[in-house]
Amino acid sequence: MAKNYTPINCNLTPHARDYLLRLLERRKARGYVAPVLCLLKATDEKWYAEVYNQTNIDGLAPKLASLGKPLIYMLDGLEFAIPQFNFLHELSGKTIDYKDRSIFLEENNAT
Repeated sequence: MAKNYTPINCNLTPHARDYLLRLLERRKARGYVAPVLCLLKATDEKWYAEVYNQTNIDGLAPKLASLGKPLIYMLDGLEFAIPQFNFLHELSGKTIDYKDRSIFLEENNAT
């Protein structure tokens, strides 16, 4: 059965998608159970990607649900855990790119 996650109006460049899928596969190879990509914003204002294991999801999802917020979102066809819901607005209308070993947000070039 397909899961119905809240969509975010955000895209991934092909390079970012490749990086994120490789990251996910490396965690699967390490034995992560039901891994989910995660986007986080650091104190230096930079975004970074990680992978949450099912244990992380099980610990965070109920806490966020008690605040009326989901943990998992759909972003350009991929599932992402985004626990920092207060930064979701920064992703809307953006494209995520990956270069120089960093995640970057760029304005969408909508036509």
